[in-house]
Amino acid sequence: MADPDSYPVRLKRGVAQFAADHGLGVYRPTGPAYSNPERGVFTNGPELPTTIDNCIVLTALSPTFDGRASVITPIQFRYRVAGSVIDAENLGQRIISTFDLLERTVFGGVLIGLVEYRNALAFTPDSISRPGGTVTFYFHGRRNS
Repeated sequence: MADPDSYPVRLKRGVAQFAADHGLGVYRPTGPAYSNPERGVFTNGPELPTTIDNCIVLTALSPTFDGRASVITPIQFRYRVAGSVIDAENLGQRIISTFDLLERTVFGGVLIGLVEYRNALAFTPDSISRPGGTVTFYFHGRRNS
């Protein structure tokens, strides 16, 4: 019998589905592999896949426990685009506008009271001219979700 999915895994999967539902990319937890020009949303960060030009990779960072019942889970969105630096900047801003200050939202069965934007960093294009960046949010939830 398989172990149940952990809080960070359920949260990342829910965030990936939410991102896909809001047009940021395509999320397929099972099924065919992503192909260009799809923007695949992955939950197995932090590394970007080398063969996908357009992608978002989610990584859950170390949580902070806030009191007896609350937990703050940082999730980093690392992304890359096949396009210009402006295209990458626009994607970063779309991610921010989609998630920042969401309240009482369920992601993968996990109730999150608040999503709070923390920081962003643009990356210069890689060796085959694909720019990207990161955006990090704090997801405020409950320990026993």
